[in-house]
Amino acid sequence: MTAGRVWPAEWSEYEDKTTGAKVKRLTSYKGHSHHLYFTNPGWHDGGRRMLFGSDRENRTNLFSIDLESGEITQLTDLDRGGRFLGTTVNPTRPEAYFWCGRGLTAVGLNSLELRTLWEHPDGFRPSMINCTADGKYVCGSISEDLSQRFNADYHESRDGFRGTCEAKPLSRVFRAATDGSGCETIWEENSWIGHVNTSPTQPNLLTFCHEGPWAIVDNRIWGAATPTRTSATNTGTPTASTSATTVPRPTGSRTSATSSTTTPATSRGCPPARRATSIRTTTR
Repeated sequence: MTAGRVWPAEWSEYEDKTTGAKVKRLTSYKGHSHHLYFTNPGWHDGGRRMLFGSDRENRTNLFSIDLESGEITQLTDLDRGGRFLGTTVNPTRPEAYFWCGRGLTAVGLNSLELRTLWEHPDGFRPSMINCTADGKYVCGSISEDLSQRFNADYHESRDGFRGTCEAKPLSRVFRAATDGSGCETIWEENSWIGHVNTSPTQPNLLTFCHEGPWAIVDNRIWGAATPTRTSATNTGTPTASTSATTVPRPTGSRTSATSSTTTPATSRGCPPARRATSIRTTTR
């Protein structure tokens, strides 16, 4: 299974027994296939194609379906590490972004070329990402990994969801330049942050949420205006920059300007993080 492989159309149509509505099923491969997260549009090529993740031949990769012919094109060839639910599409050029291990990774939707824009530092866990309206940045958040202190897997443990919220992990909202020139922190605080969503029309505006049970979260949705300069400054741990304009910076917030160390990827693993370096997928 290699990047660029074209799978024949799998779709079929049926009528919903209750409503009579016509339903088109896009995939039928006997493995899990999923659309992107509901805040991350997967349309590209002028709305003619749509991205989705799929488990095929015992591996999970990113695919694109032609909505006119039904043909499916495999975009990545990764043995492990890819997380495609939060994939975001660049609105200005044929490129999409996803987490692969610690790496914020770009994939050319036509070239299938992989690039790692930035690696988040050790001791943090990544969350959702979104591309800015001008296509220049990918914005997202990372939070302290608390798994050594308690079961912080909130998908498996209700205590993990509440516990992470109450622990108030150090969290950072970042933006990484899509040209690979660096990454910077635009807001940080000791509160669990997630779900960064960029404005679809204003490149300098985004929202993020304070995560946790509704009953104990102070305020769910927050807005931020990002810096207006055109380039980021660091390819390692992001440095502090202009804070969100709608909320005060918490007392005692912390930043770090140390560089992260990258580990070369193995065959068909995540591409290593390198400044402005193009890395193609390998095949066996």
